[in-house]
Amino acid sequence: MQDQPDLPPLPVLPEEPTPYRRVLAALFLRPYLALQAVRAQRRWLAPILILFLMTFLAALLKVMLTLPGIVGETRTITSHLAQAAETVWFDQGRLRWQADWDLPHTIRVNLWRFDFADQPEAFPPDRELASGIEPRGLLLEPASVTLWLREEGNDRQVLRLPLLAGDKLAALGRHATEMAGRADGRLDETALVRYAQAVCVVMAPFLLVYHALLQIKPILLSVLIFMLTAVVFRREWRDSPASLWTVALHCCIPPFLLALVYSFLNLPGWSFQEMFLVAFLFYLVFIYIDTRAFLPPEPPDDLEE
Repeated sequence: MQDQPDLPPLPVLPEEPTPYRRVLAALFLRPYLALQAVRAQRRWLAPILILFLMTFLAALLKVMLTLPGIVGETRTITSHLAQAAETVWFDQGRLRWQADWDLPHTIRVNLWRFDFADQPEAFPPDRELASGIEPRGLLLEPASVTLWLREEGNDRQVLRLPLLAGDKLAALGRHATEMAGRADGRLDETALVRYAQAVCVVMAPFLLVYHALLQIKPILLSVLIFMLTAVVFRREWRDSPASLWTVALHCCIPPFLLALVYSFLNLPGWSFQEMFLVAFLFYLVFIYIDTRAFLPPEPPDDLEE
């Protein structure tokens, strides 16, 4: 019988990457398998897009849910202030009001405190503001407008944030006068309420950025902590920073989703950042337990001897 010639060896086909939808499902069920897949394939762009998409959608939903309440509260507060001040106008970049008050004068509306004075030195001291019922308020005098906030647990000091002064106050006066459409530049209750509502709507993009940054901050902190810890305790990952970065990003997806859901439930207790960090810690424990389930059991001590 004639010998058959040796056939060439079959080519080794590259292993097909795991579908990413299965990777995402495994992150919640079997994280060991998911992290092994992403570590080998180094899919670092996909988790970044997923985290940014969840951040944007959550921030947008948060703004849509809170903006009507902000507009409503602003309308109520502005209406009370306008009725008390009667008419407001700007004279050469200085705030003026028609009401003939004995300054300093205080108005309280919806847990807000508004103090009017003719000069900054006439405003109440920090201790008086911090010990009151209202946790926040405005200090208004002709040359400036200052926001103050009471620090939680501190009944002696408040945080003062200058909002409008100098050119900013003058620019606000010109803009408000143009929107009012009156020749004398005076703003009555209707004009002030309409202008305050317009300002709230204009502030919506800034609220969107604020909520987005508030959610991204704990992600960056957790990724940094995870990478530093892995470099110290996992020697095999020290020579592959790309895979370590990929694993760290994927580890943030389940805790981030859990923290987002918790933040929309409006439950008392932890903030979004605290909930994310706690969920991230428990998720690492879950990864450790799932990894131990895949590792072969250690041989008994008597066999080693």
